[in-house]
Amino acid sequence: MGFDSQHRKIFFFIPRTQTDSWANPASYTMGIGGKAATAVAQHSHHSSAKALFSRIWTLSNKDGSLTKALMHNWNLTGSLPNPPLSHRFPTKVAHFRQYNIDMAYVAETGATERTKQFKHHLYGVLRAMAATSEDATDMRITRKYPATCWEKVRKNLHTAEASDIVISTWYQAIHDILPTNERLATIRLTDTNSCVKCGNSDSLQHRIVACGKGPVIWHWTRTRIAAILKMDPRSVPVEWTLRPDFQIRPPQKQKAIIWILAHLVAYSLQSQRRLSLLDYMDFLRRARWRLYNGTRRPKTGKYLDIF
Repeated sequence: MGFDSQHRKIFFFIPRTQTDSWANPASYTMGIGGKAATAVAQHSHHSSAKALFSRIWTLSNKDGSLTKALMHNWNLTGSLPNPPLSHRFPTKVAHFRQYNIDMAYVAETGATERTKQFKHHLYGVLRAMAATSEDATDMRITRKYPATCWEKVRKNLHTAEASDIVISTWYQAIHDILPTNERLATIRLTDTNSCVKCGNSDSLQHRIVACGKGPVIWHWTRTRIAAILKMDPRSVPVEWTLRPDFQIRPPQKQKAIIWILAHLVAYSLQSQRRLSLLDYMDFLRRARWRLYNGTRRPKTGKYLDIF
């Protein structure tokens, strides 16, 4: 973790695990129009919010940790004031701002409460808050695609057998809150909606399946999905990448298809690596290895052995 004398920069305070890469708070942030909009801030019921908040809470109770010192300095320990005082925090630490806002509605932990019990309680509170609030982004996407069964989309998203980073990326893509030129042109933050690589309209669908190596990667992925479903690859809808409102039996097959789609989107929307089919295949195999060697038994059956 690093910060300057005024606590203006904080990074890498979450240690690395077997299933996740370094969890930088910036991974949850999307900048549009000079304002920071995070997946955690906009949809706190997302599983990444639970993971982030529970990790902050755990480190705040660990003697000698830098997080505990910062939490004490900002009066973020114990019962938090309601309404929260998020304006006290520097804009660079959006994760602490959101922690202050949401944790103000969570009852203080008891002396005998275990970490697992706290996580379960925290998740319940965040889900309840999300259920009773109207989200502008969610309303916009549901209005844009009224024929989509959004209840099935959310169920498939939140039960995906994938890491928080993969689910968070897919979540932002599904809700169209990533800064594509098409999106930015709609809200008049850029003069063109064209892709800088090929000149076509720069939508999320375009980035995933149509631009650069996208067609090759999508054809390869669609062929594997079709093999699992025993159908013609041309019958696998491209809309499943961003609106997965399907239900397939048995459940293991459903979980496997969701896993594939989530990782396809997460890989295709990366900007820090050069995309290729071979690299994508390696990305899937490494993700599958982590799934198979995790602490709990995967719910995808043996369908992912196709890779």
